[in-house]
Amino acid sequence: MAAEPGGGRGRGVGRALACAVLLVASPLFVAYVWLCCEEYGCAISGPLLDVALGRGRSPGRLLLDGLPRPTLAGFTVFGVWYASQAALAIALPGRIGYGAITPAGHRPAYRLNGLLAWLVTHVLLGLAVFRWRLFPSTIVADHSGGLLVAANAAGLLVAVLAYWKARRFPSRPADRRWSGYAVSDFFMGVELHPRIGPLDLKLFHIGRVGMMAWTAVNASFAARQFQELGYVTSSMILVNLLQLVYVLDFFAREDWYLRTIDMHHDRFGFYLAWGSMVWIPFMYTLQAAYLARHPVRLSPAATVGILVLAGAGYAVFLSANRQRDRFRRSDGAVRIWRREATSIPARYVTADGAIHHTRLLTSGWWGFARHANYAGDIMMATAVSLACGFAHALPYFYAVYLTALLVHRIYRDDRRCREKYGAAWEAYCAAVPYRMVPGVW
Repeated sequence: MAAEPGGGRGRGVGRALACAVLLVASPLFVAYVWLCCEEYGCAISGPLLDVALGRGRSPGRLLLDGLPRPTLAGFTVFGVWYASQAALAIALPGRIGYGAITPAGHRPAYRLNGLLAWLVTHVLLGLAVFRWRLFPSTIVADHSGGLLVAANAAGLLVAVLAYWKARRFPSRPADRRWSGYAVSDFFMGVELHPRIGPLDLKLFHIGRVGMMAWTAVNASFAARQFQELGYVTSSMILVNLLQLVYVLDFFAREDWYLRTIDMHHDRFGFYLAWGSMVWIPFMYTLQAAYLARHPVRLSPAATVGILVLAGAGYAVFLSANRQRDRFRRSDGAVRIWRREATSIPARYVTADGAIHHTRLLTSGWWGFARHANYAGDIMMATAVSLACGFAHALPYFYAVYLTALLVHRIYRDDRRCREKYGAAWEAYCAAVPYRMVPGVW
């Protein structure tokens, strides 16, 4: 059982305070954005201007009157979604994939059936809507407030259970990490790969509860637009199509995701539990939610430009990740861009004292920048936002947030790798000096 590395007491107190603020502010912020969309036409300044200009709403009344209310439909829909995704994750066949070695020397195994689960989920949704007539295609848009309350309640409950489980029934006791501050441990998590039976809680919540909902929520807002207009605009089609490609790529390369920072380093607490059930379904889908209220009709030139930007971003994102994955699978014996891959040898020691040898790739995209794949990710996010036009700032939240998230992740990764690889990381940074954008940063 490890303690939080480095930083001293001052850094620990600062982190605990930040976690406490985020614990309260994050759900309120999502509720505020929901209010902006529901009552103010997605104008993010609307509620604040009402309060500032004295238009009958005090901050207290804004909270009491504006926040979404719990509904039976919201809890029912969310409960069915959660239970069905758990059943599919456990029951569907899939090959076994392996994550990175943990600090205690354990290599977790996973059943990879995400793509099949996505297909089964969306086929069943289609049948339920169009053949069995169990509910309307606009069900998410119709019950967004109740669903938001249910998702918040579920996120908080799962975070509490994860914290309790880490104390009483840890899956891998040696891979726990305690900071010494309960609020930090609750928010950031303690267990690295908590499991209940065959279900890995981290992969399940991120992939099956969160990412799986992304395309379903988008489709519901497209259905709302069709209900209002009698057709679906090119901008709504673009948003659904581009984010569909992103989600399908996630599930098609689920084994690659096992070795990302989310799975390899982040622990399972409120940050990932609540983030998977609230942040992804309600904040990553803002473009579709916006277009359902503000249809944008793109010109052919704008459509082509957005597709070119998204395609270029996806090409960088996909090829960079494939290069690194091929390099890892072949233990460095691979050709990239018709040349033998180059790398820097490195080693690290896990908590069990075992010495592991690896190599840091310096070929292909990874010879231009240490996180070139992130640049592609941001290009795709920007393209999706551009499909919503320029009348409101809200559709650009995802692109701005993703940029901030990835920049912060770059610094986190640099600090972690510097501690892990030592001199080898210094040599790698000298060989590949740019962090994300060659020649710029």
